[in-house]
Amino acid sequence: MRALAKSLFAVSLLAASAVRADDGPDDFYIGVGMFNDMANINMEFVTEDWGNIVVRLGQFQGLKEGVAGNISVRKPLTSDNPKESGYFIGVFAGQVVGDALGGETFNRLGGGGELGYHWVNDYTRKVLSVGIGAAEPVEAGGKKSKAEPTIFFEFSIGLGY
Repeated sequence: MRALAKSLFAVSLLAASAVRADDGPDDFYIGVGMFNDMANINMEFVTEDWGNIVVRLGQFQGLKEGVAGNISVRKPLTSDNPKESGYFIGVFAGQVVGDALGGETFNRLGGGGELGYHWVNDYTRKVLSVGIGAAEPVEAGGKKSKAEPTIFFEFSIGLGY
């Protein structure tokens, strides 16, 4: 768990160094959201070179145990400017599914691709996206979960800084 938190923090620092200040909508957002059943606090870094980098930390509501985290990297589809409203395409990875199996709980690692729409104004960024991916298979107590294709939904709203 600590290794994941350290990795997410390192990605956050790297992304923050790529953010450029200029006129118009903000380059950095802090918000709240839902990534499937993971209620989260998120940070979104808007970069012109790498796209938008989102770091999420939260908890799966079905488990109500521990902290989970994942990241997304998104690029605009309908514009060359990541600060404008429009469609984005991206990938996500990290802890994407909370599962209870054989009396144990797991934040399962996984990843996938996503398509979403960003509503951007001078101070807020709202995101609605849908994706498809899979989580790692796990085994506990003689039971197995499979790495099956899963649909992922996200909604978040962030305030710019």
